Amino acid sequence: MSLEKVINKINKEAADKAREILSEAKSKSDSIIKEAELNAKENSTKEMKEISIMIESLSSMKKAGIKVEANEIIKKRKKEAFDDSMRKINKAAHALTLTDFYPGLLQKLVDASIKTLGQDALIYINKEDLEKIKKKPKQVLVSKNRMLGGVYAQSADGKMSLDYSLDSIIEELNDVITQEVLSAIGK
Repeated sequence: MSLEKVINKINKEAADKAREILSEAKSKSDSIIKEAELNAKENSTKEMKEISIMIESLSSMKKAGIKVEANEIIKKRKKEAFDDSMRKINKAAHALTLTDFYPGLLQKLVDASIKTLGQDALIYINKEDLEKIKKKPKQVLVSKNRMLGGVYAQSADGKMSLDYSLDSIIEELNDVITQEVLSAIGK
């Protein structure tokens, strides 16, 4: 087998494994998103009722003043609901790290990182996650950067990296999450 075929095979296996891992992570994140949507809808319904009551009580004020003040109140309440939903998503991601599923996922991420980047790759995880890995290679290090969980890996030469951190997954899904939350609270 030529070197190019070996490299292509390795790249394909790495891509397949990454897709598998990301699929598992997406499945978990989908459940987090669904929970956040439900919470956002509940919060937004309550908030919107409160806002409507506030708007009605302000109706005796000048029209221009009412509109400006009402818009500020609505904007503030929507921001609060949005921020609350994002906190709940991060809390749910942290809760994932406490599940029985998480150590196995973490081990798969470490193994996939080493398989993709080589035996001399540097693997960074949270200090709390060290004890969750059963087969702990020597190149597993505590990350200096705070992560919700997951793995960040870098090749020995520093030219390649893999970011399987929960932060990265949430960031990748941030646009989707933002649209879902904003849709749930009525933009």
